[in-house]
Amino acid sequence: MTNMRLAMGDQHHPNSTSFQDGGANHQYRSVLKTRKTTSDLMWSLQPWQPSHTFRMGSPSLLPSKLVPHVLSSPRVNNVIDQLSEENRCSKKILEKQAAAMLEEMAHNQKMCSIRLFGICLAKLGKLLYRDIYVNRDGIEQVRSLIPHGPILLLPSHRSYADFLLMSVISFHYHLPMPVIAAGMDFMNMKMMGELMRQAGAFFIRRSFGSDRLYKTIFTEYVQQLIMQGDHPLEFFLEGTRSRSGKALPPKLGLLSTVLELYLKGIVNDIFVVPVHISYDRTLEESLYAYELLGIPKPPESTRGLMKALSKLQEPHGDIHVTFCPHFSVREFFSSWIDCSPHIMSPHFISSVAEQTVMAELATKVLQSQLKHGVLPIFPLVSAVVLYKEAMDLKCLTERVSYLTQLAAWQGYHITTCSEAELERVLALHSNILEVKDGRLSLVKEREPLEPASLSRSRGHVLLQSTVQKAIPSIRLQHYANQCLHIFLDPCLLILIANCNPVPKDVLREEYRWLRMLLSLEFPTMLEFLDDEFKRCVDFVFQRDLLFRDENGIYHASASPLLNFAMAAFRPFLTTFALVCHMLAMRSMFQWMAESFSGHISESSPCASMGHVYIEAEKLGEEDCLETLPLTALATSV
Repeated sequence: MTNMRLAMGDQHHPNSTSFQDGGANHQYRSVLKTRKTTSDLMWSLQPWQPSHTFRMGSPSLLPSKLVPHVLSSPRVNNVIDQLSEENRCSKKILEKQAAAMLEEMAHNQKMCSIRLFGICLAKLGKLLYRDIYVNRDGIEQVRSLIPHGPILLLPSHRSYADFLLMSVISFHYHLPMPVIAAGMDFMNMKMMGELMRQAGAFFIRRSFGSDRLYKTIFTEYVQQLIMQGDHPLEFFLEGTRSRSGKALPPKLGLLSTVLELYLKGIVNDIFVVPVHISYDRTLEESLYAYELLGIPKPPESTRGLMKALSKLQEPHGDIHVTFCPHFSVREFFSSWIDCSPHIMSPHFISSVAEQTVMAELATKVLQSQLKHGVLPIFPLVSAVVLYKEAMDLKCLTERVSYLTQLAAWQGYHITTCSEAELERVLALHSNILEVKDGRLSLVKEREPLEPASLSRSRGHVLLQSTVQKAIPSIRLQHYANQCLHIFLDPCLLILIANCNPVPKDVLREEYRWLRMLLSLEFPTMLEFLDDEFKRCVDFVFQRDLLFRDENGIYHASASPLLNFAMAAFRPFLTTFALVCHMLAMRSMFQWMAESFSGHISESSPCASMGHVYIEAEKLGEEDCLETLPLTALATSV
């Protein structure tokens, strides 16, 4: 078997791996290997000397001093005065409310708690994972930026494990410990929630609504964290974990709050560091599959966490953490935005142009995560198997090697594609795929779901048999989705040309239309689609995936990628077709009224993915179980 490896030179160092692309060598160093041979207690108690941090001139404040500093700020006092006058209520009542909000929100980072967490996470990491790899050049990049301005760490978000992974890595490499934005869900975890607070987490509501006081306190607190300069600020741009495995559209609320400091001239620059985290095996793979079918997750609690951890006896492979090239906010905004109007204004209201640039920066961050991160080999295995389920190992190896090479040609970083690595990942995911008589097939879901769980499903009318049939495919789809962005553009071009050979201008327009249609599925910057089209046309021509006849008409060549494209993007396009079909059969206004009011009847076909599956069977797509997840319907709508 051909050993295709982007990790050039099989582990020159026992504690490192390297990935190569376009002549640039990216060294990944192990975090766990030394933990497996030395004392976790001694590691957690080591002298910790972080790099010198950015300062704005004023002395930094301890967490306990930061809270009264925020409460006494002019911004908070002005809003309290306004609300007191508007609502005719006592300022003292509003001040108490503000203090309670801030007490609920603020972190209380303590080094002793971080060391305690370090011991627990080191032991848990060794139990669950073979290793954790971090790119050393990314660490040094962050270290070099720390003295020169505030830093935002923006990791991808695929698992609960993401939350404190940055803290463990920062402690390991003697970087300043980040403060981490976390959802209020974790407040219910009693002792664990308080430990997270002491490890640097601050808790915020998912939405503020019309609560001006909370929004003001949130803005002041976050901006004070940035201006203090002691800690990088870590938050998840996607807002929540991606259950589907794809990048979610960015949420701009917290990002815009931070960028206000630059636009008002309070800080000279802000450094945005995208971070990509990839897992060989996702801790919540089964939970996500059920959630995507509308079966609600159990509420976060310390008891629930302990119960879940007690069941995690199986290995989960490797984690790769990539600190991507940073963005300078000053450089990003300088050619687009004039900040001078905000400098003299007491109130900040971002312009449409500024909001557009913020959205572009957020999209760039997501694209950087996907471009520079290391992708495990199993997503490629999943994509191949999912669209041709029963397959022998030789055919699997050939197809995965082909896709690996296409990914490498486009500059993506993929782990090993060797016989030993394929055997390892198949063993790692033996709960999803099994080998019988030399052929791969999906493992069937054997444990029936409790009737009570089915009855709590959100807007679904799913049979037990449908759930058990869908779960294995949705688990595999979670992994396959992680690699689809790599092949999206080439696949769209050859699908268009294969469906109906067209001249180049029509090919461009149809490509733009499909990319806009899929813009919520894959991060897209619409103004750069023409450049992307030119790059992609050159790529598919060089690989003989597309050819032009004597009349200037573009045709798709017969290739493994064509077969892959037709299967891989079928679920997305089929779901769009089903939604259109059901809208044609039902009053759009009636359906919209049901959907947006939250009162969804069992008979509403567009509100129930169970009915979507029924409609798929009517249209001859009875095997298209990938149309069942709630996210598929929501995105199509």
